[in-house]
Amino acid sequence: GLGVEGIEQDSLRVFDQTRDVRIRFERADVFDFIQRKNAPADLLIAHAFLDLLPMPESLPKLFSLTKSLAWLTVNFDGVTTLEPTVDATLDAQIERLYHETMEARPTGGDSRAGRHLFGHLRGAGTDILAAGASDWVAHAVDGAYPADEKYFLHFILHFFDEVRHFFCQTT
Repeated sequence: GLGVEGIEQDSLRVFDQTRDVRIRFERADVFDFIQRKNAPADLLIAHAFLDLLPMPESLPKLFSLTKSLAWLTVNFDGVTTLEPTVDATLDAQIERLYHETMEARPTGGDSRAGRHLFGHLRGAGTDILAAGASDWVAHAVDGAYPADEKYFLHFILHFFDEVRHFFCQTT
């Protein structure tokens, strides 16, 4: 029952008779954005993002972006499953190498960020209002992948192909 209208190229208005919410999307390096922010927002949304950052030192910087609320969803937790299995040994190597790239990222990162996040949040003095599982599952519908899943699979399979080429050249 909410109305939605575009305000500018990077902004939306979501509204009804009693609510008027304005959303501004920002595409920038997060730490550059933190340096130039004017005022904290009502809500920080970090979707599939915290596993890319050095933790726990990034949390105070991120929390400076919000007055009080953060929605921190889909944090990688070290599990990748490829189905159907093509070659169990190769699949296991691809998964292991994929996880290792998260640990070796020059900007930081953690292949088990999801399970470590709760301790980091407590250490930062935050209150966790809710928590739950967050899986990314890409599956075909009638033999084809919908647009979002197709986009995701394109990039993850490209990455796996690069890992395979690297592995094949080094063994």
